[in-house]
Amino acid sequence: DGSVVLILNPRELARPGHQHMTAQQAAVKLQSTQCSEVFEVLIVDDSFSVRQVVSNLIKNAGWHPMLARDGLEALEIIQRSAAPPALILLDVEMPRMDGYELTATLRAHATYRDIPIVMLTSRAGEKHRHKAFEVGATEYLVKPYQDETLLSVIRQHMPTAGRVMAA
Repeated sequence: DGSVVLILNPRELARPGHQHMTAQQAAVKLQSTQCSEVFEVLIVDDSFSVRQVVSNLIKNAGWHPMLARDGLEALEIIQRSAAPPALILLDVEMPRMDGYELTATLRAHATYRDIPIVMLTSRAGEKHRHKAFEVGATEYLVKPYQDETLLSVIRQHMPTAGRVMAA
């Protein structure tokens, strides 16, 4: 008859940590999933564990993570993809091609110039931050970061359809 019906997923309810999610957090997660499933976030970090942790965070927010071990692999992924990622999360220090080189390379191509690039690095020094912005980074976050801070930065730079507004 067109009325709204609550449907519960027992697997989600039984998942560890689910009990601690507030109604508002659940609503934001649901809204994020509904609004932004098609948006891809490229995670570029030479650390396997960092890629996995950030990937899980991106999945839980409702976006699709793509993973690369370094700048060169990321560049190959971007060039092979039908469309560029909506956003790139990028470490600074990596083998073969570091975050600065990848950022400069992407900013030199008109097709990739406007992709938001968020540097996620352990380098807290002002010279590193300055260099990141100089080559074209959009944001600069120092590890360790708060998950909600990272998600907020991502939402801020996602295409309009992918933004989740706080209630």
